[in-house]
Amino acid sequence: MQLTKEQRTFIVEKYFQAKSFQQVIQSFQEHFPERQSPTKMTIWRNVTRYRTEGTSLNLNKGRSGRKRTGRSEENVRIVQVALTGNPQISARKSGLDVTKSTFNRIITLDLKWYPYKVHVPNKLLDNDLRFMFGLWTTLWLAMRQLFI
Repeated sequence: MQLTKEQRTFIVEKYFQAKSFQQVIQSFQEHFPERQSPTKMTIWRNVTRYRTEGTSLNLNKGRSGRKRTGRSEENVRIVQVALTGNPQISARKSGLDVTKSTFNRIITLDLKWYPYKVHVPNKLLDNDLRFMFGLWTTLWLAMRQLFI
């Protein structure tokens, strides 16, 4: 179980006062009887973290896990330049050294552009059935309004 902010502060303060692991452990047991006392290694890590980082709090958030390098500033700039030059470029055929999924993430999350494909409907010809149906419907509605 992780130490609370108060417990971490207590450990560091007591260590700087006493300079002894045993005295820190005894003071911790007296001050926090419901909690198991920290080991020497836990005390040492908290003191070292305080000396290097300036705090003994848990700083793992944002530091743990695999580093995400696909959406780096450089890759975002490369994709933006490529799309500005040719907005119809596809993710696979871009020729950039960026995967398709990273390319699409950069477009939507970083650049706030939403790719779409323009669909051009088929042109209506004079002898097309759709065209004939449209004419018939127009005439039928016109005739209907005459009788109303």
